[in-house]
Amino acid sequence: MTSVGQLADDIRSGSTTASVATLQAANAVAATNNRLNAWLTMNAEAESDAQGIDHERSLGIKAGALSGVPCGIKDLIDVAGMPTTAGSNFPHHVATQDAAVVKLLRAAGAVILGKTATHEFAFGPTGDIAATGPTCNPHDPTRMSGGSSSGSGAAVAAGHVPFALGTDTGGSVRIPAALCGTVGLRPTSGTLDAIGVLPLAPTLDTVGVLASDVDGVSRVWAAISQGASDPVMAVPGTVRVGLIADEFYSKVSGDVADSMKNAVHTLCNAGVVVADVTLGWLEESISVYDHIQCAEAVVTHRQRLLENPELFQNEVRMRLQGAQRVQEREYHSALTRRSDWQARVAEYFGDCDVLICPTSPITAPLIGQRSGFDAGWSTAKEALLNFTSPWSVLGVPALALPMGKNAVGMPMSVQLLGRPNDEQTVFSIGLLLEELLRATNSQLERSSQ
Repeated sequence: MTSVGQLADDIRSGSTTASVATLQAANAVAATNNRLNAWLTMNAEAESDAQGIDHERSLGIKAGALSGVPCGIKDLIDVAGMPTTAGSNFPHHVATQDAAVVKLLRAAGAVILGKTATHEFAFGPTGDIAATGPTCNPHDPTRMSGGSSSGSGAAVAAGHVPFALGTDTGGSVRIPAALCGTVGLRPTSGTLDAIGVLPLAPTLDTVGVLASDVDGVSRVWAAISQGASDPVMAVPGTVRVGLIADEFYSKVSGDVADSMKNAVHTLCNAGVVVADVTLGWLEESISVYDHIQCAEAVVTHRQRLLENPELFQNEVRMRLQGAQRVQEREYHSALTRRSDWQARVAEYFGDCDVLICPTSPITAPLIGQRSGFDAGWSTAKEALLNFTSPWSVLGVPALALPMGKNAVGMPMSVQLLGRPNDEQTVFSIGLLLEELLRATNSQLERSSQ
């Protein structure tokens, strides 16, 4: 599938197939490859929506920034006329109107291809627990896609659509981006309207974006945030990156460690200043995250737990029942610690434009795996969430960026972390790193021929 920007530009200029033909091609690819279980419901109105866009273009009406581009929407986010099931067996509603972010996508010309799979109620990082079964990784269908935005990550990585929306509470956009090999954005907390999005833990929840490249993520972000236009690639000599040096981030597999070294080496060779930064609060943030997420998830699902606990998938029900142990004082203490860290965010960045660290300490585990992970991690929750959840607590923009594949073809990823409400700088430096890696890979390919 062509990237978001190229496809939108080609449709607007008439140099590619019309919106309807583009949509039909995407639909055919998704249907043929749904062995990944990435899609739950396809949009019956998608073709008529695409026809409307083509008709407007034929009349000379100015096309939106995402004109005719097909996309997926995580099945936690309302799309008018479609069910929102949250990957569960609980009674669900058919949305009577679009979620606020979906309205903005439509206004930009995007066409909703369908609803993508999610870990049940978004309460899990693996993507393999849902009423409809696990979502598979496109690079190896025996492995996890990551969650909870499992279908969105798999659909983009498999080329079904150029972009998809997900939600991210502790890493639910960035984890599937990392495990499936796409770009994934968790924006600054509180910047996107949550109307029409099923909550998990409202203090930490946000809608996010997965796309095949940084440009695509930035274009979608501009549409749903009604923010700035396309970012300009950063100039290496003007950039300062903080490499997070806390011991907390040392527990990584050998291939992930190598990918981080490669990212830093690539930046330094281009003239970017990379300096070690020690934060000191990352390990504590895990319990702070757990206390906030658990306490709020229990409130969100209290009625379901009381009335129909048997309808939950076993693992999700057990996590929710365990979450009931969080005391009110622990919850309020966690909120206080979060506020303390947020008040010091400028200190953590110092004179750095962005910070950098791994997105996940391991590559995609096997579907159903719950022990025996690389780098000594004992549980899937720790292995997949511990490197992403601190930034959910801090509430800063975090961009997962592919860093190639390991020897068995599984993707690796780094996170670029920005100051609050400074997504543009994160995109600019993301574009730079993406271009540097592309140039390096092309050089390696030429030298091996």
